[in-house]
Amino acid sequence: MAYVTELGLSYKGLLRATHNRFIRVQVSASPPLTWINMKMVEIKNDSKSGIIPFYVGDDGQIRMLFMVPSDPYYGGPRLQIAKGGIDPGETAEETAVREGIEELGLRMSNVVTVKRGTHVTELVRGDKAVYRMEVFVAKIIDPAAFDQPHYETGHTSWLTLPEFQSRGRRAQTKLVERAYTVMQQIAHADGRSQVS
Repeated sequence: MAYVTELGLSYKGLLRATHNRFIRVQVSASPPLTWINMKMVEIKNDSKSGIIPFYVGDDGQIRMLFMVPSDPYYGGPRLQIAKGGIDPGETAEETAVREGIEELGLRMSNVVTVKRGTHVTELVRGDKAVYRMEVFVAKIIDPAAFDQPHYETGHTSWLTLPEFQSRGRRAQTKLVERAYTVMQQIAHADGRSQVS
């Protein structure tokens, strides 16, 4: 098992540096370097896939739907992308749609398009593990036409990008920002040229 500090390395760099399933993360950088305040973070070999439904409001603002788990053990108390593990035989897109239906109440009859978020496959550092995650965006017709989410969802909220940046799960901010640029491209292609 290899151990490295988090200092100066991205999570991709950490993954390349370890070639193992576990990394040791240095919490304190005060000299001399010590390993006292350490915790183990598992690098999971499995991948997750998520979905962000969105619409463009009359004011030109893109609003995205996020969820908070009913049990904070699964992702914490902040708003986050509806996501889940990719089951055997399932594609990343199929997983994203399934998670949207379960965790957000997404109706496929309410979806105009589902598009891969800039082919986002990024390492995300969760509370318990580092995992790969791919995000899809889904342009929807009616923001009110959603079913009741699965019991795993505490509540859902429509947010603009700045609102997510202040209220959303920090580990997912980069993914949401990258997916947002895809939403802007879709909205512009649909003739909503004043999208912000």
